[in-house]
Amino acid sequence: MPKPSAAGTLIMAANGLGNPEDVPMRSLQALREAELHIFEEDRAARAALKAAGLTRTWLRWSEQCEAGTLEALSRCLEAGGTAVYMSSQGCPVLEDPGTALVGVAVRLGAQVRSVGGPSSVTTILGACPFPVKGFVCEGLLPREPAARRRCLQDLARLRRPLVLLETPYRRDAFLADCAKELAGREAVLALDLGGPEERFLLAHIEALPALAAILTPKLNFLLAVAAPKASKSGR
Repeated sequence: MPKPSAAGTLIMAANGLGNPEDVPMRSLQALREAELHIFEEDRAARAALKAAGLTRTWLRWSEQCEAGTLEALSRCLEAGGTAVYMSSQGCPVLEDPGTALVGVAVRLGAQVRSVGGPSSVTTILGACPFPVKGFVCEGLLPREPAARRRCLQDLARLRRPLVLLETPYRRDAFLADCAKELAGREAVLALDLGGPEERFLLAHIEALPALAAILTPKLNFLLAVAAPKASKSGR
């Protein structure tokens, strides 16, 4: 149960997708308000603080769960202070770290505010030439190849538009599995959203592995896949 006494405020602030000009103004103001700054990555921290006109120290919170960050957040909120968290790109919690931080705030009875902003999911959907109503955002698939293929087979049975994410170093294997398990569908591959090499590749999914093979392998990316076309019988 949350503590009845009022504590501080945790602000979950959206970051840009790569271009610092896309960072929401409200996120920059949140950085200026906060006593405690928490970031997923140091590079993103330096860029965001510079955009806010600040020179501050910060703590990290990532998948590696930096030691001491949760304790520092608890102390800040218990003292009635304001803390802000920004992931490296886009919005915290949506396939980015942050859920545990919100959990700390809730347990302490602190206020939680969320500053919306750029999302890679909505960005790629805006570039799709096919209907996306009722889409399923599965996010990151399992790392193990057999488990990834089983997951794709389950998603294929949904017969809905899909949004899938993967890490750059598994891109080729991921696209090959998608081409096999989701064959016959239109797709959009978005690379380096908000960055200098931003590209949207529109093609049938079977063609994407060959198209992506000539591109920089380390670019962040995500994939949108159309629902399968209805058969002539309507089934």
